Amino acid sequence: LRNLPNPIITYELYAPIIDYVRQHNLNLTDPAAHQGFMNILNLLPREHIEVLKLLGEHISLVQRYSDENLMTTKNLCLVFTPSLIMDYSGENDIIDMRERNFVISYILENYREILP
Repeated sequence: LRNLPNPIITYELYAPIIDYVRQHNLNLTDPAAHQGFMNILNLLPREHIEVLKLLGEHISLVQRYSDENLMTTKNLCLVFTPSLIMDYSGENDIIDMRERNFVISYILENYREILP
């Protein structure tokens, strides 16, 4: 995933999605905030959405065994976030870490609902 020419959450959507979750204080429980997040995700290329769905299914399976493998959502996000969402220059990877982890966590926890 890390070697793709454009990450799954594309470079073009990096700033809009990070800004959006930051604007909502990492809280998308409000239906309007949730819908706005989905609207941004729907701008992804179809192939990227399909990869996120497959990854969501796989990670859901891994999480079922978190008592044995210790792979909770948080731990899985630490593994997958750097490959799935990054800014083009890499300069904001550390600065935006909390938001990036939130985005991937939210997608993985809600992929059945938010990915068409």
